[in-house]
Amino acid sequence: MKAEQVEKALRQKFLTENERLVFWHDPNGEFVDFIDAGLVEDLADVRILDLRVARGLSTKLRLEREDPVGKYLVYSQGETPPAEEDWLLDIRLYSAQFFADVASLWLEELELRTLSLREHLKARSVFLGNQDRRRKLARFVSETDNAAALDLKMMAVLVDSPVASPFDVLRALCLGHVRDGSFDLDEQPQVITTLEKMTLSEPFWNLMNREFDYAADEPSIAGLLRKLFISELFHQTNDANMDSLAHHLLSPAGRQNAIVFLTQWRDSSGAAGSYDAAAAAIAQEQKVVEPLSRLDLETLKDVYTFWEAEKRVVSSLKERLLADSQLVDVESISALASMRKAGHWLSGPGSDTPDRRAISDAYDAIVAAAELFSLRNTHRGAMSFQTPEELLAAYMKELHRFDRRYRRFCTQSKPAARLGWDLLKGLSDEVERVYDEGFLQPRRPKPPPGRRRPAAMWLLPKPCKRRFCDISPRQSERKRAFVIISDAFRYEAATELVDSLNARYRIGSPSCLPCWASCRPTPLLGWQASCPRIRSATTRRQSWSMERPSPAPIPTASTSPA
Repeated sequence: MKAEQVEKALRQKFLTENERLVFWHDPNGEFVDFIDAGLVEDLADVRILDLRVARGLSTKLRLEREDPVGKYLVYSQGETPPAEEDWLLDIRLYSAQFFADVASLWLEELELRTLSLREHLKARSVFLGNQDRRRKLARFVSETDNAAALDLKMMAVLVDSPVASPFDVLRALCLGHVRDGSFDLDEQPQVITTLEKMTLSEPFWNLMNREFDYAADEPSIAGLLRKLFISELFHQTNDANMDSLAHHLLSPAGRQNAIVFLTQWRDSSGAAGSYDAAAAAIAQEQKVVEPLSRLDLETLKDVYTFWEAEKRVVSSLKERLLADSQLVDVESISALASMRKAGHWLSGPGSDTPDRRAISDAYDAIVAAAELFSLRNTHRGAMSFQTPEELLAAYMKELHRFDRRYRRFCTQSKPAARLGWDLLKGLSDEVERVYDEGFLQPRRPKPPPGRRRPAAMWLLPKPCKRRFCDISPRQSERKRAFVIISDAFRYEAATELVDSLNARYRIGSPSCLPCWASCRPTPLLGWQASCPRIRSATTRRQSWSMERPSPAPIPTASTSPA
């Protein structure tokens, strides 16, 4: 220890900690010259008592009777005297102790109060020999730490973990092993070699044994992760029969901690990517697709350990829907789809990738198909209409939902098809059949008895009396209204927009009105040419402009107060 370091440590004792008596035992007399030279100026009020000169009863009387308030550095060399021969034993016991070896310096620097840790710090000299590592360690250390706690905090420094806990250390270690989004199970993480150099490898594996009951002749991160992931998979499937994976199971005590650890890992926004990489590597190595393919939906519905479970759940949910299409339970199917979409793979980090979006859309497609089948079951035998007016009224009230469900299924099933997946194979054909036979064909108007169906039966008696330009938006307290006019806006899509606005904002009262009319076709300009308050102009690019009309109302098909 250098003289500057000794001075710093003595300042810590006398000035910062305000100790009155400090005993310094220097067995080999390495600092005799330092004592003979005296202390620095800011310690001028501290007197040195060299026990080579001042001994026995006289020193005891001086410290306790003659000068009971003065500050003293009591310096001694050689062997510590036996207790029965030490006149200063009682004073030594209630006074502060100072040591000038490197371990003592680290003890002071880390502000540790347990002197017995000096030997432990010597054993970790490779780690503590680096000033930057000591500085990082100091942020974690508490004055009451024991040897095990110090080892754990040294591990946290080496793996760059923000928290010194067993789970955080292991998670940070795995995060550091990911390269370009992949996790190599055949290669030991570099930090394991670093732990060995720092004599922290054995404490690390002892920690893993204590937390997860993991033990192996040659422990490895890959072996530990296999047991963690497979143990959670068995837990989520209620110990389903998967003989090819059973040899990786942890003990019941270790399994519980594995579940907690993996759940926290998945839920970590910063480390979820490393979880995905590790899960993918283990799923490929252990071929988990095969045992998962033999499990039913009830067994699989709570599995979130591996991405491969999502495809299997979608396929099983589709098969259940096809089997129960006549008595479909929309509520249970929708609840299961919502639960799966709220899980790690479809709502956590990385959920915006094409394959995950496709699975999420596939769940929505299944729900849309279930709602379509339920509508068919509800309206079976009730699709007979005598006039087009009856059909129109029924469509506006309820039947437009057939079109909405059919459109949603077609839209949501496309992403999976684009990726070449046959997850919804069979369901698409059934949806087409139900839509055609359960909705399109039965809704045709029936002619009066004894008459052939005339062409006029397919037409409404006359166009809507409402002119586009005469429809005024309802008044709003906010004095603004948004109006949507479109000759290509399907009624069922407009009602969905109205429902969405009502659910999202809950203000005003958006409404949807059907408009049908016979308009003279106008080349290039379209419907706006028939509106007197809209001035159109044609250019080579076939563009048009619209002037804002004066107080007169704007033509509308649907309105929504702002």
